[in-house]
Amino acid sequence: MEKNLKLNDLISDETRDDIKNILLDVYEQNEMSTTTEHDDNYTFFSSLYRKSLNALKGYANNSKLVENLSRNGKAILQPVGSRLYLRFLNHTPSEHRRRKSNSDIYNLFGISEKPSFSYGLFDEGKSIEKLLFGFFFVETDADGIPYVRLQIVDEAWNLILEWSSDNIQNRITFSSASFDEKSKDLPKPKLLESGSDALKPDTSADSNADDAANE
Repeated sequence: MEKNLKLNDLISDETRDDIKNILLDVYEQNEMSTTTEHDDNYTFFSSLYRKSLNALKGYANNSKLVENLSRNGKAILQPVGSRLYLRFLNHTPSEHRRRKSNSDIYNLFGISEKPSFSYGLFDEGKSIEKLLFGFFFVETDADGIPYVRLQIVDEAWNLILEWSSDNIQNRITFSSASFDEKSKDLPKPKLLESGSDALKPDTSADSNADDAANE
């Protein structure tokens, strides 16, 4: 696990704020458009993922700060000149990993050792062992107010850095134990997974319905 690595070494404040604003704006719009009697977890999270994906792709295509590496339904961005790869998820990374039953983080980012499938990583002489992977996702606080979190891990899923757009949450020091959701000492307000329990009733029929939106 890397020591003394700073967030700004991997992603600038401007890039992080741009992505935060995009995700919160999309989240608010999606909440307004998917709260009818005909909506459920599936419509909410599927719509949220697709709208966020399109918004992030549009941002990357018009920004000099990040490259758009999205494909196969995955919102993948890379800050220019950084070894960090970014994805948007509807869940916490640990929950996404559990649902997919897949510990291969390269697969989640569509990276392999075949140059034609790895965005030119190996053609450019970059070392795959030194890559880092960041996950943006939206949660809500105890009052239902959404905020954006970023978790950065290495290839072994060790938590390297974490940031939150919520000032209170950003003052929390997270450990690798809390990243695996084993910590019993996380302070309040309680973190709600993507706000799902605050926004939509959970039913057995659709409890896993949004998996398709997080391939």
